[in-house]
Parts: sequence; structure tokens; C-alpha cells
Amino acid sequence: MRLLNTNTTKRKLKEFGGNKIPLYAIISHVWGENEVTFQDINSAVVEKKVGYDKVREACSMAAADGFHHVWMDTCCI
Repeated sequence: MRLLNTNTTKRKLKEFGGNKIPLYAIISHVWGENEVTFQDINSAVVEKKVGYDKVREACSMAAADGFHHVWMDTCCI
């Protein structure tokens, strides 16, 4: 399972498996234009995509609720 770290300035995916999957928030949203995909998340231009604001806000909300990781279908699959 891939999860996005909520506590880093530059959001990075981390892979977890077996029984080592931490607690995480799940973000449900409507897909729009220019969503951040799995291929985009580690690219140098990801922060310039319109959809990155949604990623940043989701991570901020999850972190405020005490979660260190978040799962978003657009970039974790």
C-alpha cells in the first residue's frame, strides 16, 4: 500500500506492506482537471500542477487531525 506523508514540505509516497501499515486518513474527492497522479507525485514539476493544491490541503487537514499519512486515489494507486 502506498501512502503520502503529510508531514513533509515535499510530499513523498512511501510503500507499506503486511501488518506494518500505519493509521492513515482517506481523502474522498471529485476528480478534476490536472489531478496529481502516481507518475506526477515524485516529479520536479508536481507543485506546479493545478491539482497539487488539493494534495497540499488534504495533507494539511489530515496532519491537523493527527495523521502522518494519507491515501488519495489520484496519486497512491
